[in-house]
Amino acid sequence: MDSPDKNILKLAEHLKQIHKIPNKQFAVSIGLNPTNINKIKNSEKNPDRNYHFTLEQIRKVGEVYKVDMNYIFGFTDKMYRE
Repeated sequence: MDSPDKNILKLAEHLKQIHKIPNKQFAVSIGLNPTNINKIKNSEKNPDRNYHFTLEQIRKVGEVYKVDMNYIFGFTDKMYRE
């Protein structure tokens, strides 16, 4: 099971490729400083750096992009709510 951070980063990549939403726009839409996307990505590779999405940012991902919270927390592979 992937971490919520990893699943949100997968979503950001999906939005970038499929819907042409750049990481900067994604970050701003959930209340995240755009430079922190890379810090969160690097935290996956380097556990000494401890950057994560906040609960409020996770909530905003679900609200803004209609993402299933079960996807974010790794309980389903289905990304979007119906």
